[in-house]
Amino acid sequence: MRRTRYFLKTTKDAHAGAFAESQKLLYRGGFVRQISVGRYALLPLGFRVYQKIKDIIVKEMEAIGAQRMELPIMQPVEVWKVTNRDAAFGELMTIVKDHYGRTFVLSATGEALMTELFGSLKPTYKDLPINVFQFMPKFRDELRPRGGLIRVREFLMKDGYNFEIDETSFMKTYHEYWKAYEKIFSQVKLDPVPVIADNGALGGDYSHEFIQVTPEIVEALDMFFNEDEKELPLEDVDASKDDALYKEMLKIYARTPEKTLKNMVYWVDGRYICIVLRGDYKIDFTKLRRLLSYKQIRPATADEIEKLGSCIGYVSAIGLDKRVEIIVDESVKYNKNYWDGGHRDRVFRKNVNIGRDFKPETYVDVREDKTFSAGGDKIVVCDRCDYKANVERAEFVREPVNMDEEMKPFEIIDQPEWVCTMDDNVEHYRKPKSHFLKNVVYKTKDGKLVIAVLRGDLDAHPVKVAKVIGVNDVEMADDHDLARIGTKSGWVHSWGHDKGREDVIYVADTSLEVSRNLIGGQKEKTTDAHNVNYGRDFKAHFVGDIAAASEGAKCPNCEGGYLHEKKGIELGHIFKYDTYYSLPHRAMFVDKDGKEKPMWMGAYGIGVGRLMASCVEMNHDENGIIWPIRIAPFAVHVVSLGHSPDVLKFAEEIYTALGKNHEVFWDDREDVSAGVKLMDADLIGIPLRIVISEKTIQQDSAEVKLRSENEAELVKRNEVEERVKAILRQLESSLTASANFHEKDR
Repeated sequence: MRRTRYFLKTTKDAHAGAFAESQKLLYRGGFVRQISVGRYALLPLGFRVYQKIKDIIVKEMEAIGAQRMELPIMQPVEVWKVTNRDAAFGELMTIVKDHYGRTFVLSATGEALMTELFGSLKPTYKDLPINVFQFMPKFRDELRPRGGLIRVREFLMKDGYNFEIDETSFMKTYHEYWKAYEKIFSQVKLDPVPVIADNGALGGDYSHEFIQVTPEIVEALDMFFNEDEKELPLEDVDASKDDALYKEMLKIYARTPEKTLKNMVYWVDGRYICIVLRGDYKIDFTKLRRLLSYKQIRPATADEIEKLGSCIGYVSAIGLDKRVEIIVDESVKYNKNYWDGGHRDRVFRKNVNIGRDFKPETYVDVREDKTFSAGGDKIVVCDRCDYKANVERAEFVREPVNMDEEMKPFEIIDQPEWVCTMDDNVEHYRKPKSHFLKNVVYKTKDGKLVIAVLRGDLDAHPVKVAKVIGVNDVEMADDHDLARIGTKSGWVHSWGHDKGREDVIYVADTSLEVSRNLIGGQKEKTTDAHNVNYGRDFKAHFVGDIAAASEGAKCPNCEGGYLHEKKGIELGHIFKYDTYYSLPHRAMFVDKDGKEKPMWMGAYGIGVGRLMASCVEMNHDENGIIWPIRIAPFAVHVVSLGHSPDVLKFAEEIYTALGKNHEVFWDDREDVSAGVKLMDADLIGIPLRIVISEKTIQQDSAEVKLRSENEAELVKRNEVEERVKAILRQLESSLTASANFHEKDR
């Protein structure tokens, strides 16, 4: 393909807001363009890569006997809905209407429909196993999709499904998919870590994710600055008597924190300060102390903030008492028309502009640095054994706390009002976080509040919480939910909120069973509980593993091993469902004995666009992409430099000769410089480059260079074709060797 006849627009800079390297390079290289938030168009060059990835997937699926089929994207509700079976999968439905007003369900999950379909065919043991796959568009309600093709709202997924006679035959197919996935990943030069994972709302026994570990980098300050945006008039939004409006305000703060202001009031060395920073950042207290030489610092209490003329949770720097020193982080100076607090409960300010509505004397850097990883999935890996798991599933050994002590008498003691957070506890009591009780409140789909109680050194994980209490998922409760039970953030009790109520559930982490004489759990304005012991002083409705494994936790699988946290991209996921879907959907088969039995089922997913982006994420340098040969848009990139007829003639000879058996891209442009052509070649990342110039013509040669190498090889004119073929064979064989290595290493 000649460049002058091919639609390709490269750019020097990535679009604003691009974070991941793959996001930047695919945009700059002319592979994709963003249509709207989380939705991308594949341009011709990108589509070639995309299609090759699909071809690899099809080949490996067919190699293990999977047969391709297709389901419609939407199903009418009356066809898909199954009486008394909604509990298993109803929460995963997405209801839509077409332009005729008909109601449909988006097939966000194919499990239910596939089970329904093959169950209706009344198979016998002679028909099993059934092993099928399809490519289906998927839709995900991402609040703030970041990272380009890695995390999007609309994408193409390869879905595989198998139905088997029993668990033994099912596990055989499960491992065949595992091996096929490793072969697919090898061909796109990825080397993910397989980890045990939780099936979450999809149900079933267990699953494995293939996580490509990605490096973490410290982000530069996000500007989010729009020069064309006009400053709008300041106005108040009063949601104090309007619950619907209040919830809408909370959504705005959650969805666009970069357009909100966070105002934190502290008592410092005998005076008050208010730190103003953008809503998507947190304060770095080490920076704060170092920069301003503070010695004593604590949060202001609700009473103190009220005396200053404001309201906790709705503080605004505008109009604060003159005794308060305003410190403004530089994160706020690049945006306009912020949402802010309005002094009173549930009152917000709209369109606050720094400089117009209040003028800071200077800007400082007191915010926590943000780290960015292209992968948003967290896993833990043992440094001693082969234990690897997603944090949603990972187990770990709880360190005992005070277990050498006798249980001390429970008591309520005085405590300063400002002690509300876990950091406040550490500051006041001078004890580690493991000595305190922590409460995290979630809510279920039916409105029940779930109070998770655990030690202060641990963090609750919503997937684990949901699993222990036996629901599909939970979400964080908000201030409105807490007000229903007469409490607020920082004041939730570890027991007692369920008295006389059926809409409050307590769930305790197993860490409480190996801890004694803890502090907390019954905070009031100026008191809290001490020497609290689980089982003696309070009990929860459920007890289980609800804490996320974190960096440095003890491995549950070996002696002396510790877990280390890593971030990565989920490339693929294989699910063991057992009969979770077959039983409620009556997906039965007739066995040799003539009896009906439920089919054993699994599902297997790979995101095509995510594979493409992940390949770029792990295969690039400072100049551009380095595509592996199997999915490169073209195998050979011919670059002719200069306008000499001899150069053009030689380039066309090579282009024509190699084009008979290989995909060749010729940059035949005559209106751009040599530097631009070479920079574009690096950016696009075609594996093998042939450069022909007046300099090489003088030596009757061409420069042959791998994109992954720095040095070029000078090859004689009559040897170029054979040399290129040999190099391409080497590139192919290296990927085959990589796949075989995984097979041997398993």
